[in-house]
Amino acid sequence: TLLLALAALCWLAPLSVSAKPRAHSKPHASTQKPDSIPPGLLIAPGHAVGLTPLGPHGADALAKLPPPDMSDVGMSQQRLVWVSKTAPRQTLYLHTVANGAIDAKPTNGATIDEIRVTSPWFRIADCISSGSSLAAIRKHFPHIRPTGEGGKIYDDLRAGVAFEFAAKPDAKSQCIAIIVHPTGESRIEGADVVRNIIKGGRG
Repeated sequence: TLLLALAALCWLAPLSVSAKPRAHSKPHASTQKPDSIPPGLLIAPGHAVGLTPLGPHGADALAKLPPPDMSDVGMSQQRLVWVSKTAPRQTLYLHTVANGAIDAKPTNGATIDEIRVTSPWFRIADCISSGSSLAAIRKHFPHIRPTGEGGKIYDDLRAGVAFEFAAKPDAKSQCIAIIVHPTGESRIEGADVVRNIIKGGRG
């Protein structure tokens, strides 16, 4: 389940993630202080979500996660999706590629090259989370640029983080997901890919 996957991302099970937040306890990107964000809920652009890192030791990270709810597994890559069982639906998406296909070590391992999370509990130290507006994001990531068709994803290539919106955004639009990827690499898969995997229902 997504709850177990989120807990595994943190390597702990914070009560605030497992319980439905009350109106006064819901995280707010504009008020949360960076030093108050637990490491297990911290998004590190270009590096990790929680305590699950990008990089060639993905097999170790995947071993700490429960089985995905849906997956799309090919010869050299995996697309893995975890889905919450309660509304509003949240998803976690990981993309991995076999190390042998990209000359990474260990050769029998896997590289995680994208982590996409929709839960607002996970936050960047600058207090940005899902639900943050494009205007707020621009203040902390002035180098973001629209990428891909439709202009729904804004990427900071140098920082290794992208922000996805439900439609082409204006300044007040709220992002629906945060995507962490390696710095300098712009291969990003968003909601359309996740939706297709869920629709296919491959567990």
